[in-house]
Amino acid sequence: MPRRILNSDALLKSLIQGATEEPFRQMHVEPVRQWLNVDLPRVQNRRADLVGRTSDGRLLHIEFQSSNDPLMALRMVEYSLAIRRKYREYPVQLVLYVGNQKLRMKAELRTHAMIFRYALLDIRDLDSEPLLASEGFADNLLGLLARPENIHRGLKEVLRRITKLPQAE
Repeated sequence: MPRRILNSDALLKSLIQGATEEPFRQMHVEPVRQWLNVDLPRVQNRRADLVGRTSDGRLLHIEFQSSNDPLMALRMVEYSLAIRRKYREYPVQLVLYVGNQKLRMKAELRTHAMIFRYALLDIRDLDSEPLLASEGFADNLLGLLARPENIHRGLKEVLRRITKLPQAE
């Protein structure tokens, strides 16, 4: 049985860092011109907006976003991996955009080695009429956020329903 080297990572790092271009050529990667600090920052207490189990048994992760964040796709990858670590499965992911500006974010991250996608929806793309007509008060408020054609009529109807709610609600 071969003897185990105490710190094989340290040895391999040292060998690769001191290597000529030949090993890199054989590994089909470009030679490294500068080695970087490998202490990667770790985000602590990352909190997803909503994670739930759907009626078909899958995990659903919803993030709310009110601005066009150029790093949104990267954040969603991080959430996906963190959720996978915790629940041992990948979630279906949706970013619900609620900002005032036109939605300009992309719903994917592409690198040379990976393509990552998630659903991206502007709340204004929801059909507000069925939400405003629903018996569910939360649906009604979402219908207003979806910006119906006649916002004043929708607001008036929701306010009327509020006055009929039990005082505790």
